[in-house]
Amino acid sequence: MQDQIDYKAVQRRVEAQMKERKNTARPVLLTFSLCALVIFTLIGWLVAGEAGILQSSGGIVAMVVFTLASLASAFFQLAMYSLDTKSGEAAMREQLVTRELSEALLKLGAEEEAETKRKRAMRLTEDGELVEIVDDGNMEEVERPDRYLRNT
Repeated sequence: MQDQIDYKAVQRRVEAQMKERKNTARPVLLTFSLCALVIFTLIGWLVAGEAGILQSSGGIVAMVVFTLASLASAFFQLAMYSLDTKSGEAAMREQLVTRELSEALLKLGAEEEAETKRKRAMRLTEDGELVEIVDDGNMEEVERPDRYLRNT
């Protein structure tokens, strides 16, 4: 017989039961929410019709906006529900992994390019040609024509 409680096993069982309850409750709550949306939208249209609100164009616009807002709410609830499913999580995880790997590859490529890239210095010769200055590590001061040193 064990003298101590296995707290990790208790935590695993609690987490499993929480996940099961959430997975059971989400579709039920979503169904009730969608049914309530339909019922209250129909009641709103019926009351607006009986009260004469639908006689004016402003009343119709208000009811259409109310209905569209309700449908948008239902759409967002469905989207959240789909993200909580295994396939939704897998799709989101795949997108995140792809993005992170792409960023890491770009960073790696930029670092490699920076290491291999050599800075080049160019100068004009006396006859106006552009030539590369070769840096051999012992480069002394570059000779400048006198025309650039007039005001010094």
